[in-house]
Amino acid sequence: MSGGVARSRKSGKLKKQGQTMNTVIVGIFALIFLIPLYFFFNNVFKQAKYISTNPMLLTPQSATFNNIIGAFRLMKYPESFMNSFLILVISAAMLIILGSMAAYIIAVVNNRFMKRLYFFLIALNTIPVYVAMIPLARQLSKFNLINTHMGIVLVYVDFGLPFSIFLYVGNIRALPKELYESATIDGANIYQTYLFIYMPLLKTVTGTVLILRGMYIWNDMLVPLLTVRSSYMQTLPQRLWAMASTNQARWDMMFGAAFLVSVPVIILFLIAQKTFIQGIVDGSIKG
Repeated sequence: MSGGVARSRKSGKLKKQGQTMNTVIVGIFALIFLIPLYFFFNNVFKQAKYISTNPMLLTPQSATFNNIIGAFRLMKYPESFMNSFLILVISAAMLIILGSMAAYIIAVVNNRFMKRLYFFLIALNTIPVYVAMIPLARQLSKFNLINTHMGIVLVYVDFGLPFSIFLYVGNIRALPKELYESATIDGANIYQTYLFIYMPLLKTVTGTVLILRGMYIWNDMLVPLLTVRSSYMQTLPQRLWAMASTNQARWDMMFGAAFLVSVPVIILFLIAQKTFIQGIVDGSIKG
């Protein structure tokens, strides 16, 4: 009896030590990731002369909002923001609509052809975007889609659709099959079942697609760099890159511009963060 109690106490002690060690390791990694963020946000609101002399400390004497105001003007923020915003909204809408519809058919029909099609789409996720950039730019030029919002959107949809379908298929397969059978018995057609029964249950994966693909589209510079020729069509990352190449010594402007580019993504993540982790977990259940 006493031996069992001793073993139980020893096991509990080892468990507590393991939890303490895990906490310490997680804390160290969190600190490693937080230091660059602290450095960034600390210098966003700091005068230029203090960024080089005292980069790790923000004081009332060194604080200023001129970095953000100056970067707002240099970037022509309203114009470039609208370009990035339109591209993001149209691309995300197409990825969600087309991805969910394709996944719904693949998961519901689930015959041999659909299974092979699904595995083919999954295989497309392994193809690097950079491999097809030059041929894709030539094709866009042939169809007069260079220097247009739709040309950029089509590229993002083309490379993001397989991943979107993958997440939606996994979540749809995790839902009970009785949902589809019950809707059919009640007289709902395939479109009504998709729109009114399945889509409300797929809010989690929709938020996940919006975050993952939305952050990539918002921060990407390669696709606009290949497809945009006019300054009025430039996105926020392009304007940021232009500032970095022409104002390398203006660290105050660079920090302000980087802050203006990142704020919309941060807001998007904070709004949809509740669905992010759950969507990834659900999408991998029966992927």
